[in-house]
Formats: sequence, structure tokens, C-alpha cells
Amino acid sequence: MIQKNTFKRNESLKLKKIIEDIFIRKNSFVSFPLKVFMLETNLPTSSAVQLLISVPKRNFKNATDRNLLKRRIKEAYRKNKHRLHEILNNNNKQLAIVILYIHKDFSTYEKIEKEMILSLQKIENKYSQKEEE
Repeated sequence: MIQKNTFKRNESLKLKKIIEDIFIRKNSFVSFPLKVFMLETNLPTSSAVQLLISVPKRNFKNATDRNLLKRRIKEAYRKNKHRLHEILNNNNKQLAIVILYIHKDFSTYEKIEKEMILSLQKIENKYSQKEEE
């Protein structure tokens, strides 16, 4: 099967209740310049993962700068998400993920993609271990 590198609307996390739960539970790790929060939950869609990307206004005053960083993060996720989706679908799990950009300066796309891959591998390893048990 050919995998499509898409990021559809149903993969975007929008439910306020789930977003609040993610920050209350504080299940997170840092892969600088990204901080990743995640919560295993029942999502209202068929997607295995829903994602929210946030770049603080405090660090980047211009909306164009924030949007550029969000686009870089979303592109890095979109290109590297397939293995995570596969593992979660095999385990019948759904995950809500929030990615915060915590660096005060711009990062190149290459740096963001490298850290995104490491972050996704951390999550994959957590759910691969659950699959073996």
C-alpha cells in the first residue's frame, strides 16, 4: 500500500476538553527545541493521532514568524508519522499530542525534522513495548 504524506483536518486536535486533559496529566518530554505532551484517549475521529502545534506569542511577536515555525513542525510530522500510526492502529490506541516550540530563536527545518523524528521514535518505543506485553 502506498502511504500518502497528508495531514488531514481530522488529524488536527481541536477539542478543548482533551487539550486541557493533556496539560493536566503532564505526560511530556523535551526533544529540544520541541516539547511534546501526549495523552492516550478516545478521539472523536477514526484517526490514530490528533496533533496540536503551538508556538508561543511571547517568544515570537510576529504572526508570520509563528506560522513559519508551525508549518515547519507540521511538515516534519507529516513526513514522518507513518510508523507511529501503524503501531497505534495495531494496538487499537488513539493518541492526542501537543507539540510546543520552546526555543527562543528560529531553528532550521532540518533541525526541527531531526528532533521530530526522535520524538516520534520515543512515542513509538513506548507503544511498541506495550504491544509486546
